[in-house]
Amino acid sequence: MGGRSEMEMIETIPLYTVNVHKIHIKEWASVKDQFLSMIPWDEINQRARDKDSEMTWTDYFLTGGDNGDFYNVNHLGIDISTPVRYVKTSHYEPLFLSMISPYISEFYRIADYRFSRVGRVWTQRYAKGDYHPPHDHGTEGFACVFYAELDSKEHQPTEFMQPWVPHTGGRDMKSPDHVVEGDLVIFPINLYHMAPPHQSDKHRTIMSFNLYD
Repeated sequence: MGGRSEMEMIETIPLYTVNVHKIHIKEWASVKDQFLSMIPWDEINQRARDKDSEMTWTDYFLTGGDNGDFYNVNHLGIDISTPVRYVKTSHYEPLFLSMISPYISEFYRIADYRFSRVGRVWTQRYAKGDYHPPHDHGTEGFACVFYAELDSKEHQPTEFMQPWVPHTGGRDMKSPDHVVEGDLVIFPINLYHMAPPHQSDKHRTIMSFNLYD
């Protein structure tokens, strides 16, 4: 009488899935050029080089990183009157938050994590050869990536790493389908993700921020 093999006795039960949310910011097309012209690209290019960054342009270092200064969020949206105390406050941040506030408010209604604060916003522009290695943004909350410049024919959106697998390798890498310029992608803050080496001569630009409790 043959018994069941050990492998046949193992039952795999998928308990959870990881949700990544995508919102298209319809106002972006009409404000893109004016908005991007507000960013001091030459200045942040030099600062990124001083920090030996993998990216040619990022103002993450200029503003001191996501250093604990927040905007408050109420149930109707973002209170952009809240003062910020950065090393150097970005000129584009209040306008950006004003633009996305209705969308964040709508996301709040369906989110399974009750966030109440928005961290500071930073921008990253990728030139050919730039990349951002695998990383996360913390332990609790949501991370947000807004695609300010993205050519869907030439650029690759953020890649997400399969969770719950050791960092030593063997992870599947996936990107959300049909990401276009003007999309805001929201995902669990502790989900590892990366920007693979940029292969295009056209810039790929994102803006990022986090949502906290």
